[in-house]
Amino acid sequence: MPHVALVPLVGLRIRETELLELGVTLPGLRQRGAAIAQLPALGLLTLAGMTPPDWMCSYHEACRWDDAWADAIAAQRPTVAALSALTASIEDAYRFSAALRRRGIRTVIGGLHVTACPDEALAHCDAVVIGDGEPVWHEILADAQAGVLKPCYRGRQPLNLARAPLPRFDLLGTRKRTRFTLQTQRGCPLACDFCAASRLLGPFREKPVANIAAELAAIRVFERRPVIELADDNTFAGSRDVQPLFKALAHSGARYFTEADWRIGERPDVLNGWPRRVACRCWWASSRWCFGTAAWARNRRNLDASWTRCKPFKRPAWP
Repeated sequence: MPHVALVPLVGLRIRETELLELGVTLPGLRQRGAAIAQLPALGLLTLAGMTPPDWMCSYHEACRWDDAWADAIAAQRPTVAALSALTASIEDAYRFSAALRRRGIRTVIGGLHVTACPDEALAHCDAVVIGDGEPVWHEILADAQAGVLKPCYRGRQPLNLARAPLPRFDLLGTRKRTRFTLQTQRGCPLACDFCAASRLLGPFREKPVANIAAELAAIRVFERRPVIELADDNTFAGSRDVQPLFKALAHSGARYFTEADWRIGERPDVLNGWPRRVACRCWWASSRWCFGTAAWARNRRNLDASWTRCKPFKRPAWP
């Protein structure tokens, strides 16, 4: 049976001496790093959800790689290893890919860093994925099984989130987890010059609420009342009616937090329609010019006042 090994490089990394000297080893940052390390790699688990039934999937996560980890994966003789990494962990991904290739395992690397720097990444693996991995996943698996991996895979069309499969949370094993990730949309309709979301993630798309509810139900199989980080770049940037989304989240009983930019202040349907007994622990409001973080439920009145003082900026055009 063909076998794909899914390998996310997870956790928080600080490599710059200058940042360390500025105090980024504070306990709060270490705690946040530990929280990030608990989060499953949603992208790879989603790919697992669309892997053909005649393929075996295995999931291998670690904050750091070593030879013992490479030996353990190579001992399973996977047909191909799919690695995912952000810029902070890309060097570890390159080293781990080299270790697997020395053991005769072909590797594919994807993620935002690879999408931005595919030529750099290709020097360290057998194939790279540019952009969404879902539209090319079946092609990658077929080519890997035939032994004819192409150097570069890029989908002709972005993934329609209505067709996104349920992530394979069952691959996470028996380790106790309280934190999960869930995506309600992909990309951002804005084009802020300091943000890569609208450039690297393709056109803005929203996932149907029915799909979101199904994912919430799948997560609750493993944790009755999970903490969920919405893996969105700007949750309320779209124009859809948010009430069905609020109801799905409230019905799940999950605690969650998310991110939005200051333009949420121009969405009275969001501000006024947020359930009073919402389980949203906090949300982050940010822009290049203003706002840090805020606890929604305890400070709603002050927030309403602050939005009215926030000078509106022109909505950027799509690049």
